[in-house]
Amino acid sequence: MKYVSITFDDGREDNYTVAFPILKKLGFSATVYCTTGFIDGTWTKKDDWYSAESALNVRQIKELQDNGWEIALHGDRHVAEKEDTRNVFTKLAEWGVLKTPTGMSLPNSRNESGVREIMQAYVPETISYIRGGRARDTKKLSSKVLFALYTFLKIQAAYDLFNKPNVVYPQKAIPSLIPSVVIRLQDEPEMVTKFIKGLPDGAWVSLMLHSIHPDEKVYQNDPWNWEQSKFQRLCESLKEMVNQGSILVLPMQNVINQIAE
Repeated sequence: MKYVSITFDDGREDNYTVAFPILKKLGFSATVYCTTGFIDGTWTKKDDWYSAESALNVRQIKELQDNGWEIALHGDRHVAEKEDTRNVFTKLAEWGVLKTPTGMSLPNSRNESGVREIMQAYVPETISYIRGGRARDTKKLSSKVLFALYTFLKIQAAYDLFNKPNVVYPQKAIPSLIPSVVIRLQDEPEMVTKFIKGLPDGAWVSLMLHSIHPDEKVYQNDPWNWEQSKFQRLCESLKEMVNQGSILVLPMQNVINQIAE
């Protein structure tokens, strides 16, 4: 059996208005990593967050959780700092959606000292895992070549090689820091599907998404959104694999719980 987790960063409202109905119809739930300051308005989103039109509200977050979604951490001010993380716990508890241990997505992995402090203070008792970005060093020339080959020339082998380091095998050991397959504007759902199909049993893939917008509203100047039609195609392909018995689609914490049983 292979595992796939669909995850969303930031707590963007389109995760509820666009992605949620698609996933609910197919019987899937996902993980949403909440930037709590963005959600309650105490932190102003960055200027280049074009596709993050608005944030989830607490009612929507509770409805997602009631439908099996995992509500997890993504900073209060979108930073990886110990005290900032403490503020996220406080707010999620006040909103009535905190479940521990919970997961966290790193909002700024460049702050290595902050990441170390968070792991020392909270992992594994309060934070059961941290989902990071790509495991591959994207600054290397080889990574840049593979990225260009699959992004612009749509070469499947390049996509597979680029993302191979982002797969984990939890039966051997569940790492505290879990990498992810990042989904960007120019990615094709068919390439993601073929990549997952080609993995051996026991593999776990975390898909990192941000905004899902109707095709006519997608932001071409922002890589962190995806067309609704592409998301629909990916989810329908995943459903086919579920029906064939080759994969399970579960939130991140659910995978950890199932492996631990």
